[in-house]
Amino acid sequence: MSKKDKILTNYLKLALFSFVSIMVIFLLIIANGFSKSMNTYVPITSETLDMKILVPEKSTVTERLGTIKIAIDNKEISIDRYGSFFNNLDDHIKDLSKKNNVEIEILEKIPSERYQIYKLKFNTDNETTYLKTNYLLLFGYSIYSFSTNSEKLFPELEKIVKSFEYLPGNPSSAIK
Repeated sequence: MSKKDKILTNYLKLALFSFVSIMVIFLLIIANGFSKSMNTYVPITSETLDMKILVPEKSTVTERLGTIKIAIDNKEISIDRYGSFFNNLDDHIKDLSKKNNVEIEILEKIPSERYQIYKLKFNTDNETTYLKTNYLLLFGYSIYSFSTNSEKLFPELEKIVKSFEYLPGNPSSAIK
């Protein structure tokens, strides 16, 4: 191979490498922009449950009988509120476990300045319960339960829980 051919081959290799590098960078930029647009969150307010949360923009939110359902890609996150006789989650969970004859495992205590939040796993013979991820949030004597059976929605569920804001004294009952 002549010196001219070697130079030409090296230029072609450099051109091919440059082209591939530019394409990879371009695809990464597009993918990053696409993923950011998919993860846009918008606030919703439930006057029935006295709360505000952030939900994925592309989700469908319905509220019926004090329960909020957040549908994302045919999967669902559920949010409920109920009262407790206890003003701390440890006692509430012990009572819940005893009354329902179910073992409740605290997987994580989520740091929060305003609320007590636990990530839980319910250990029962029912396989669907085992797969369910559940967060309990305590505010005063109110328990907010956030849950899903979809592993795909676990990251969204955690973001929704962490975005929770209690809004006391709302007079009507509609999602905004």
